[in-house]
Amino acid sequence: MTTLAGCTSTTRPDNGIRGGLPAVPVFVPPPVPAALPAVPVSSPAPKPREEPAGPLTLDRVLNSVDAHFPLLLAMQQERVIADGQALTAEGQFDTTLRSRGFQQAGTFPNTRFDVGVEQPTAVNGINLFSGYRLGMGDFPVYYGDRQTADGGELRAGVTVPLLRDAAVDRRRATARQAAVTRSLAEPQVQRARIDYFLAAARSYWTWVAAAEQAVVAGDLLRLATARQEGLKEQFQRGAQQEFVVFDNEREVRAREGAVAAAERAYQAAALDLSQYLRDADGDPQVPPPEAAPTFRAERTDDVPDAAQLPALVETAGGRRPELLRLALQKERLAVDIKLAENQTLPGLNLTLAGAQDVGNGKRTTGSSALDRSNLEAGVQFEVPLQRRDPQGRLLAARGQMAQLVFQEEFARNRIQIEIQDALSNLDRTRVRIEKATQERDLAEKVADLERTRFQKGQSDILQLNLREVAAATARLRVVESVAEYRRARAALRAALGLDGRPEPEAGSRRP
Repeated sequence: MTTLAGCTSTTRPDNGIRGGLPAVPVFVPPPVPAALPAVPVSSPAPKPREEPAGPLTLDRVLNSVDAHFPLLLAMQQERVIADGQALTAEGQFDTTLRSRGFQQAGTFPNTRFDVGVEQPTAVNGINLFSGYRLGMGDFPVYYGDRQTADGGELRAGVTVPLLRDAAVDRRRATARQAAVTRSLAEPQVQRARIDYFLAAARSYWTWVAAAEQAVVAGDLLRLATARQEGLKEQFQRGAQQEFVVFDNEREVRAREGAVAAAERAYQAAALDLSQYLRDADGDPQVPPPEAAPTFRAERTDDVPDAAQLPALVETAGGRRPELLRLALQKERLAVDIKLAENQTLPGLNLTLAGAQDVGNGKRTTGSSALDRSNLEAGVQFEVPLQRRDPQGRLLAARGQMAQLVFQEEFARNRIQIEIQDALSNLDRTRVRIEKATQERDLAEKVADLERTRFQKGQSDILQLNLREVAAATARLRVVESVAEYRRARAALRAALGLDGRPEPEAGSRRP
């Protein structure tokens, strides 16, 4: 039976990416300044998260998704639904009890009672039956078989299909399909788990980046605010022109607006993350600003290249739940095909039955004697002359099988494209991080030199502000490119059929 790694909800596979994808350190952004406001909360909005203390890690978020995310919990009910359907199918083999009784008055007053038990089996379509009947009183000659001894009559028998319903019948086909449907619940749950883990990872890294972007905006504002006090003092001493003070004041207001925008972006990211971060009661929890982890630089020297694509595609082929789902659908449809082929055969059933009277009272001699013991064998044959029903079902099932084959081919192509796209994104993002880091270092150096020149009176306030804004913009590019790299990592893991858990963290460098 085909299996899928990590399908059960009780275990959380932490498998690394095998087949050429080495571990990558986890990116953690810088601390958020104390001035960064928490998300305003009012019932029934999500509540601020208080415990546990310490930086919020991606693994904690994914554990919360696994345990409390409503849509994943809803999808896990597919297992319960499938179990119910399987139990319903097994009910076709339930033992059936039938009984009836008659009280007749008139010329031939008599009393009759009949009870029988029928047991379908999963062995070659064989049906077992047994029963007991009691017939007391007067019976006309033509209904003499209704009379039994005073102890009644015991009977038992078996019906054996010889052609149609022998290899497979509707009961066994339905039970087999229900078993396959039960297995189908697992790839459905796993597909949802991968999707929600990916969405949570993307939301987490967006929140982390938003926290660092707020830090950058706050740092830029503090530079202009601190400089404003010095410029005012210089102006009062006559050592600085008034328009320089006004221009720097304008820059302070602009940077305050940028801080407000960064705070709003952070709040939106925190609210989005609260969908996946939940407490023990399953309520959304908004992460506070102090929960943002420290920003770290990203190792990008281990990005898988195009040469590893075949190995990665092969890895994904054994893990992606879509392929397992299609394989199980084909298995279920194969049962339909086998049943339809069998139903085109004639019906030829052999029945063997025996009966035994017990007690006294039934005549055993004479011309109208009735035997106390009876053994009967019979053969029943039937066949629809056109057989259009099974032939139509067979034609439809074969068409559906062809559909699944084409869908499987497309799914494999899509998996390869998703992996190629993730690899391309990782490669280009790696280049972006490298270039953005170089740009940031140069921009910060230029800004430092410009501040020195401004202090010496060799530059003006406009040039200084432009240099500082350029340096901050370069820092933001590094933050966004690192966050995009982590999102691309999560997308690659999802494309490989893995969950969204981070790789083990290694050493870090200054961002």
